[in-house]
Amino acid sequence: MESKEAMGFPRLVIVLLILAGLGECFERVAGEPTHAGKRPSTVRVGAAQPRSRLIDWRMTPDQALAAVDRTIEEFTEMVDRAGAAGCDLIVFPEDTLGLLHWEMGNGEKLGKVLPIAVTRMLKRLGAAARRNQLYLSCCSDTWEPDGTFRNTAFLLDRQGKEIGRYHKVHPAIHESDRTPGNSFPVFGFGVLRKKTPNHNCKRNKKYNQSFPEILQN
Repeated sequence: MESKEAMGFPRLVIVLLILAGLGECFERVAGEPTHAGKRPSTVRVGAAQPRSRLIDWRMTPDQALAAVDRTIEEFTEMVDRAGAAGCDLIVFPEDTLGLLHWEMGNGEKLGKVLPIAVTRMLKRLGAAARRNQLYLSCCSDTWEPDGTFRNTAFLLDRQGKEIGRYHKVHPAIHESDRTPGNSFPVFGFGVLRKKTPNHNCKRNKKYNQSFPEILQN
């Protein structure tokens, strides 16, 4: 049976990519050698467009976490597909885990789900990134013990380790209960098969494209 989900990378090789609706911007420095000793001018990026997996707000925390586990398992298969297609990077959309609706109906229970869900996401997607030797970007709301609630994007390296995270600086109106970030971090990373130190990545989110300081910073 053919999957209804799309991986936006077949035969696409991209140097500068701005994903409409996701606002991802990735830049590489040309001229670095690859693992084969060649000097390509392109990087292959997989833009994952999975079907909706919104988790029902009426679920208990345990049920929500079980749904998260199923989603992560399916997403690891998408990472494997990206690796098989030769991608250097795969990007998942905002609200990767589909928890947004559940969060809106369970504000008092966020601490029982979000920390566990995010830890599982980073661990298992990180393992898939390591297995396929590619970079990975994913997103989720995060919750801290002091009650801080943020919309956060994560960037993982080829070993599945977190390079850094970006807290959304300009939350949308329906995210007014999130604590906004205060910076636009740029992460240094080697995007080619042979790691090199001279590549940069700035992670952005779609609504934030409306604010000029993102590109000015």
